[in-house]
Amino acid sequence: MVVTTKTSGDSTTTRTVITVGVTSGTAITTVSGSVMDALLGKAREVGAVGSADIIEIAVSPAGTVTGLSVTVPGTKLKTIAEDTEAALCISSPRITVTFDNAALDVIAEEAGGAAVTLLAGAASPGTPLTEAEREKLADRPAYDLKVRAGGKTVSDFGDGNAAVSIPYILRPGENPDAVVVWYLDADGNLQAVPNGHYQSETGKVVFKTAHFRDFILGYNLIEFSDVSEDAWYEKAVTFIAARGITAGTGENTFSPDARLTRGQFLVLLLRAYGIAPDADPSDNFADAGDSWYTGYLSAAKRLGLSNGIGDNLFAPEREISRQDMFTLLYRTLDLLSALPEAADGGGVADYGDAGKIADYARDPMDALVKGGIVTGSSGTLDPLGTSTRAQMAQVLYKLLSK
Repeated sequence: MVVTTKTSGDSTTTRTVITVGVTSGTAITTVSGSVMDALLGKAREVGAVGSADIIEIAVSPAGTVTGLSVTVPGTKLKTIAEDTEAALCISSPRITVTFDNAALDVIAEEAGGAAVTLLAGAASPGTPLTEAEREKLADRPAYDLKVRAGGKTVSDFGDGNAAVSIPYILRPGENPDAVVVWYLDADGNLQAVPNGHYQSETGKVVFKTAHFRDFILGYNLIEFSDVSEDAWYEKAVTFIAARGITAGTGENTFSPDARLTRGQFLVLLLRAYGIAPDADPSDNFADAGDSWYTGYLSAAKRLGLSNGIGDNLFAPEREISRQDMFTLLYRTLDLLSALPEAADGGGVADYGDAGKIADYARDPMDALVKGGIVTGSSGTLDPLGTSTRAQMAQVLYKLLSK
C-alpha cells in the first residue's frame, strides 16, 4: 500500500493508494471487504480522512484497457462517506474517476449496503441526435459512465460531484481551448460541460459533473473577426465560445472592448455554471421584458442571486459595476458550494480604495480577493468601475479551466 502527499498552494492532499492487478481488455475487479478495511486503516493511520484527502483504488492492467468495471462493498463505501470526509478515486490508464464525499453519501444511500460497481466503457451517441450532430460527433471519443448500486443505476449525485480524467491526444491543428466535453441530457440533447477542458501539463481532458451520462470528447472552435490570435484575451474568448457560454454580439464579432451590461454579465455567469433560464417566468423583475435575458433574470431572482437595484428592477441594459459583478459571482459560487478556499494573507483592506466598496459587496469581494479570484491594479480594486467583455471572459476562463 502506497501513501503519497501532494501539496498545492496552502493545502495538502494525502492520497492513500492500493493497486489492483487485472488482465487486459475490460478491466474487471472486485475489491474485497478485507482489502477495503486495510485501505481505510492505512488512511486513518496517516490522517488521510479530511475533505482534501483521497482514498484510491488503482487498477493496473497487464495490457491495453478497453473498459472498466470495479466493484466495492457498499458497507465500506458507506464507512468512507460517514466516518471520513475523504474522496474515493478509482484510477486506470483509460479513465480515472474521483467521487467527492457528498457523492459517496448519495451512492451509499442508494446501495443500502449492497455492492457498488463503477462501469466505464465506450459509448455510441443515441438516436435523438440530429444528423448534423451525428456528423459532428462521428469520430469523437465517447464514454458511457455508470454507477450500479443495489441493483439500481445511480445517475445523479445530488450536491456531490465526480471528477473525471481521460487521456487525450490533440489532433493536428487542434486548439486546446476548443476541446470540449459534451453529454446527452435526459431528452437526448447535446450539452456542453462548462468546466470540461484539456490540460496540456497532463495530456488529459478533465471535468467535474454532478451526474453520469454518455460523455463525448468534442471539438468546437469558434472564431471571431475582432479577436486576433495574439490578443491577451484570445484563449479566454475561444474557451467560453467553444462551450456555448457566449455566441458573441452578432456578425461574427465578440466586441471585446465593449463595456459589459448587467444583463450580459448575468447570462454569461449562469451559462458558465450550467444554470438554465426559467422557461416560464412567473415572478420576474419588472424590467425583465421579453428578451434573450428574460429567463436568466427570473432564475437569478428565484435562486436569490440578485435582488436587483430596488423597486423590483434589475436594469439589464445598464453597465455593471465591478462590485456588483463580483457580488453576483460570489453568490453563484456560494449557491453551488464552489467558493475558492481562502489563502493566508490580506483581503480588501489591503487596497487603497476599499472604503468605496458598498456594504453589500464587501464580504463577497473580500472572499474573492482572499480566494485569488479578484486582483487589483496599482493597489486599487476599482469597485465602482466597469469591466469589458474581454475582462469578463478572462475571469470565467480562470475559474472554469482550473
